Amino acid sequence: MIARAELVQLSMLTPGPDAEFLADVVRRFADDPVSGALPAGMVLAPYAVLRTRQGDQAPGAGPTSRPSAGEGCGGPSSEGVPTAAELEAVLGDPRLRVVPEHPGVAAGRRAAEKAAAARGDGADPTDGEGGEGDEGDEVEAVAAPRDLAEGQAYGLAETLRLWRSTDADGVVAAWYLAEARRWVRPLTQPALLGSDPDDTIPGALESWQLGDDVDDLDWVATLSRSPVVVPGVTTRRRDTLADAPPPRREGIELDLWVDSSGSMPGPERGSAALVAGTILVLSVLRGGGRVRVTSFSSPGQVAGGVRPTRDRVEALRDLTTFFGGGTTFPLDLLASRYRGTRLDPAVRRHLVVLSDDGLASMFGAGQPKLSGVAPRVRRVLDTATLVVLGASPAMTEQAEAAGYDVRVLPGVEDAPRLCAELAAVLADPPRRPEETRGC
Repeated sequence: MIARAELVQLSMLTPGPDAEFLADVVRRFADDPVSGALPAGMVLAPYAVLRTRQGDQAPGAGPTSRPSAGEGCGGPSSEGVPTAAELEAVLGDPRLRVVPEHPGVAAGRRAAEKAAAARGDGADPTDGEGGEGDEGDEVEAVAAPRDLAEGQAYGLAETLRLWRSTDADGVVAAWYLAEARRWVRPLTQPALLGSDPDDTIPGALESWQLGDDVDDLDWVATLSRSPVVVPGVTTRRRDTLADAPPPRREGIELDLWVDSSGSMPGPERGSAALVAGTILVLSVLRGGGRVRVTSFSSPGQVAGGVRPTRDRVEALRDLTTFFGGGTTFPLDLLASRYRGTRLDPAVRRHLVVLSDDGLASMFGAGQPKLSGVAPRVRRVLDTATLVVLGASPAMTEQAEAAGYDVRVLPGVEDAPRLCAELAAVLADPPRRPEETRGC
C-alpha cells in the first residue's frame, strides 16, 4: 500500500515542484544528457499521459495521432539500420543498468540524509516512519524484485521487439556481448615451457666459515679485505640470488561444443548456456588464446570452425548457430578431431560442452559403436567439462566415470558464477600424469 501511495503521489501533476526538478536535472546532467533523459522523462510522463487523455476526451476530437515506427517527437530518429558497433555500444551502455529513480524521490532522500546528519543519530534515511510494523515488510517485499531487475535493461525478447527493423542476428549477438562483457576477464594458464630455474645473479657478501664449500670462497673479496688470509675471519663468500623471471602465462586453446537441439533454449530466448559460452569465448580471446566453436544437433546437423580462431565475430556466429533438431553428439567428428593426438609438452588442450540431459549421446546412447570415443579423447585432454542445464544421475555417473567434470547451470543469472569456476580450472589445470597413451 505504501508503494502504491507513493506511485499515485508521483503521478499527480505539480507544475511548480516539477519545474524545479527539471531545472535540477538540467544542471546535474549538463555533461551527460543520456543519463538525464530518464529522470526528466519520469517527471514529464504524467503530463504526456494527461495531454493524450484530454485530446481523446475532447468533444468532436478524432483519434490522437501518434508517431509511426522509427519516428519520435522530432521526426525520423535515424537513417538506415544501426551497425553492429552501434548496437553493441547501445546495448552495452552501463547506464541502462541504473535503477530508475524519480527526481522527487531522490530529493526527498537527500533531505532525509541531511536531517539525519543534523540530528547526528546515524539513522538510515531509507527507513520508514512505521518502525517494525508490517508496513516496513511490505516496502521491503516490493523493493526486492526491483533490485534484481537490472535497471532499464531489457531481456532479449523485448530487445528484439524494440529493434525489429534491424537484423535479428546482429541484435542477438550484441545482446549476448552486452550481457557477458562485464564478467569477462583475461583467461590465461601457466606456460608448459618456462624459463631455466637455475639462472642466478650475484648477491651480498657473507662470511665464509670453516666447513663451507671451498668452491663458494670469493678470493677477490677475501684478498680485498686483507692480504693475510685467516679462515673464518677474513674469508668471504658471495651469496647468489635466483634470476628466473616470474612464471610465464600464455593463452588458452579451448574446444567449445554447443548443443543447439530443440530441447535447448534458442538464442532469441536469452539462453543461459549461450551467456556462459559468450563469457568463456571473450575471456579466452582477451587472454590471447584461441577458441573453436562447434554447434551440433541431429546427425548431420553440425556447424563450426575447422580450426581454432582468434576472430571474435566468427566464434560468436558459430556459438549462436541454432538447428533446433534432436540431440546426437557428433562422436565421429570428435574421434577424427583427436585421432592420433598425444599430449604435447608445449600445448594444453581444454574441452567444454554446453548441453542438457540429452548429452547422454556423448557416451554411446544411440551410438553404441562409438561409446568408447569420449573416454579415449579424455586421456589426451588437460581438462574436460560438461556444462549442462539439467543432468540426470545416470548421465552424470557416465560422464564422471569417463573422467569428465559435470557442472549444472540453473539459469542466466548463474552464468557468471559458473564461468568463474571454469576459469579457475582452466587457469590452473591439474598436473599431467607421467605417461599417457595417445588417442
